[in-house]
Amino acid sequence: MAGNLNVIGLAASLAETVALKEPAGGTACDIAVRPPFTLIERTVKAFAA
Repeated sequence: MAGNLNVIGLAASLAETVALKEPAGGTACDIAVRPPFTLIERTVKAFAA
């Protein structure tokens, strides 16, 4: 699964993005997240936590 965050890049969207780490319905899958440039560092840190 892959997805883009909003081009405007709201930091409030990070919680929704990090929720993707948990498999939906118990089904595991690989994910790719493409945050806007302004949120790359915050997204990496959020996924590492």
